Amino acid sequence: MSFIIKQMLNNINTDIEALQLEDINIGLGGEALGESIASLQDEVNQLILKNVHYGFRVTSSFGLQNMSVNDTCYFNYIDTSIGCYCVPNINAFETANYRYIIPIDGYYVLGYKLYINGSPASGVSFGIYVNNVLKIQSGQVAAMGETMQFNIYCIQGDNVLIKCSSGNGAVEMQTRISQFYGYRIGF
Repeated sequence: MSFIIKQMLNNINTDIEALQLEDINIGLGGEALGESIASLQDEVNQLILKNVHYGFRVTSSFGLQNMSVNDTCYFNYIDTSIGCYCVPNINAFETANYRYIIPIDGYYVLGYKLYINGSPASGVSFGIYVNNVLKIQSGQVAAMGETMQFNIYCIQGDNVLIKCSSGNGAVEMQTRISQFYGYRIGF
């Protein structure tokens, strides 16, 4: 009888040890599985972010703005009734600071259209600035309608704005007349 009880206790201990090892394996496997799921979720999130349209088109409600070197154009109005937008997050364009904050790394097309009021005697040029560094500018003497467009690689957090890069003049910063735009074209 004692042999049978001993054998039963031995079997119970073996079963307990096996269950403990199985728990350890499940725990380790569960942890690895959890890490795999988290990694997969990160990859899915990155794919979603890469396939979202990032862009903006804004105008101004300021009126006539006299400009001289280093003055920022007052683009302050996202008028959706005339096709202005900022997607996917409207707060990426800071209307109080007249700038677009790049939400995700990539290649962007950036541009503007300005209506120059009158003929500036001293000549006036405008440029697109990224992080307050001039990246491209218009010609030496702006015409009645000044436009500029180019593409550039930007990283998340870069800020983009339009400034007077030389001379002085007046710009009609009004809805439907002057605009600032950009959109992401690559990854």
